[in-house]
Amino acid sequence: DVTFLGFNMRDPVVGHLPGDEDGNRRRRLLRRAIALAYPWDRWFDVVRNGAWAVRAQSCLPPGLREAAAAPTGEWTAGPDLEGAAALLAEAGWPGGRGLPGLTLEEAGTGSASRTASLLLKDAMAKIGVEIRPIANTWPQFDAKVKGRSAQMFRMAWRLDYPDAENVLMQFYGPNA
Repeated sequence: DVTFLGFNMRDPVVGHLPGDEDGNRRRRLLRRAIALAYPWDRWFDVVRNGAWAVRAQSCLPPGLREAAAAPTGEWTAGPDLEGAAALLAEAGWPGGRGLPGLTLEEAGTGSASRTASLLLKDAMAKIGVEIRPIANTWPQFDAKVKGRSAQMFRMAWRLDYPDAENVLMQFYGPNA
């Protein structure tokens, strides 16, 4: 499976809005700062018990034959709090000043969801980004994501078959 942090690309704080070139540049820097500050190693240790997950270097799971040839990005290099803070400052929110708090919709109310939310909340606080986790039942979460009212969310995709197509089709526009 692939577990990821998703952004509502229609959201005015974290998304990409048609015709807003400068705002889109700033929001892209914000998304990159969040990715760069993400506590990947801590997440694997705590949420996956340090044993039953392999960190991906791209959007493809490492177990796929195509994963080795997939391009990687700086979002996989973290955590790099200094780099994340620099991106946030470049976006116009040094130390998070002026940036509204962000909501993170969780697809559960159990301890695993709470733990993962707190890891993200604590990591983002180190660069000045306030995260407000919201626990949801699955129907609530699903309605928010599908209705595009979720600002940020964590989700997983369990592959139906072991091929890159199975992951990449999730990012294909008509499948949104």
